[in-house]
Amino acid sequence: MFDADFIANPYPTYQHMLATGRLHWMEAAGGAWLVPHYDDVMTLFRDSRLTTSRSDIFSWQFPEEDRHYLRDFSEITKLWLSGIDGEEHVRLRRLLNKAFTPGVVEAMRPQIQRLTDELIDTFYAQGEVELMRQFAHLLPALVIGQLLGVPREDRHLFVKWSDDLAAFLSSLSATLDMARRANDALASMREYFRPIVAERRQQPGEDLVSLMILSEEQGRTFTEDQLLAQCSLFLFAGHETTRNLIGNGMKALLDHPEQLELLRQNSDLLPSAIDEIVRYDSPVQMIPRVVGEDLELFGQQIKQSQVVQLLLGAANRDAAQFPEPDRFDITRSYKRPASFGFGAHFCIGMPLAMLEIEIAFNTLVRRLPNLRLAGPAERSPNFGLRGFHTLPLAFDPVQSPIEEERLALA
Repeated sequence: MFDADFIANPYPTYQHMLATGRLHWMEAAGGAWLVPHYDDVMTLFRDSRLTTSRSDIFSWQFPEEDRHYLRDFSEITKLWLSGIDGEEHVRLRRLLNKAFTPGVVEAMRPQIQRLTDELIDTFYAQGEVELMRQFAHLLPALVIGQLLGVPREDRHLFVKWSDDLAAFLSSLSATLDMARRANDALASMREYFRPIVAERRQQPGEDLVSLMILSEEQGRTFTEDQLLAQCSLFLFAGHETTRNLIGNGMKALLDHPEQLELLRQNSDLLPSAIDEIVRYDSPVQMIPRVVGEDLELFGQQIKQSQVVQLLLGAANRDAAQFPEPDRFDITRSYKRPASFGFGAHFCIGMPLAMLEIEIAFNTLVRRLPNLRLAGPAERSPNFGLRGFHTLPLAFDPVQSPIEEERLALA
């Protein structure tokens, strides 16, 4: 596992794991138990004996004398909503839920549509686009930046910080240099938001930072450190996952041109197409959990502090839940994929991510006729966060908005 062939296509290995057991031991990166089956993954998401503790899950792989390079990283990630369990997690989630209600997210539709069209306007007359650099990296950075109320011109910072974090978080053989860059990225995010938080305390707006400042649950609000940590979490997670969904989904459609044509001809298939995109090539391939106490799991004795990796990518290819799981089918009957987690830690930003990719794919397919690959697509070298580094596309250039509208109606 985890060589170049596996990163390019992990799904044959997943099928082998699904066929040969419910639990597998992996020696790499200090050792971890791998869980591939859908029902087992969903059950363990709700098992309180497995914790989300981030205190040393990434730093322990380095010698003791080098762990100080991850000091900021450890301090910040252990305050992330995704790294807290129990009553404190419930309290913080209640505070944040107010920003992601269906009504709040749907109210963002016109803004997301406008941003999507503005990006496509920059290349739609050229007949070609490098989708990751010119669209997939930019759209989620602009959306999450707008949600947080930060300047649009800082989007290049968000992309760089996200890249450095993703390289470290998704690697099973991270180098010390990768750790330093990830630490610096998170520390930079925290300091970036510090003056913004101070300003919002004096003059609240309608952005997520202001909402977190004003939120209250049973007389308690976010501490300063908690608030800054959530800002970095949303900036990273809101960008990284969505951009990879766009790239992975477009590649799946282009690899199955009959499905792309089906979607182009029938926009009513868009909801099921988005569900299939999320299932077929998940942007998050695994979620780690730490064993809080000695326990027996599927007949195997598991020791306290060992790591259990819930394999979302494998669970989404489990034939017991998804017949013919390796077939990409946008008409597939919907069953919740594992991609956004489950239980108490179900991804809080899922409604926003789904809205973004719905608008992105609907607009790209409608505005860019005869979409096709223009050259080799290059995968990112990361495993846990699966996406593309480059995805060059060609299409029939449209010379004017009038011609574009005529083609859309044809």
